[in-house]
Amino acid sequence: MDKKDCIKIGFIAKTRAFKGEVIIYFDEDLKVSFDINTIKSFLVEINNQLIPYFIEKISGNDTSCIVLFEDINTHDAAQKLTRKSVYLPESSTKKIKTPKDDIQALIGYKVVDKTAGELSTVIDILEYPMQLLLKIEYQSKEVLIPLVEPLVTEINKRKKTITVELPEGFLEL
Repeated sequence: MDKKDCIKIGFIAKTRAFKGEVIIYFDEDLKVSFDINTIKSFLVEINNQLIPYFIEKISGNDTSCIVLFEDINTHDAAQKLTRKSVYLPESSTKKIKTPKDDIQALIGYKVVDKTAGELSTVIDILEYPMQLLLKIEYQSKEVLIPLVEPLVTEINKRKKTITVELPEGFLEL
């Protein structure tokens, strides 16, 4: 299988016991999820090629798994796989939605003030320590609206609108 169609999920860290089991640590910044109980094989990178290793037994959690591969039944055979990268076909994984993805989805939403009416659409979301800001253009000026509950009163995903209640004079700053 071609590497461009796969996602690196981690690496084989070490052997376990003497039956040929290995421990795979998953990458901390993994942006995909998969169900280890439905995986039939892992692709192990050896000499810059992805080689399929079929799973005989597997157990694990969100950070690692213990795997016994078919035809790997000794400690020595398993030891040869340590420190090798492990991949899955992209089709076997699902992209993980992060809260950041949800915030970025607000770009393009209409911003409506309860007093002034429709202002503009969100052109960017700016991230600052401890605060997110909606960036809009209003009357040829860039306006930054803090994405906080007192100002933002409603986000309607169906209508793609953000209702705000801005203090008097906010838009004139």
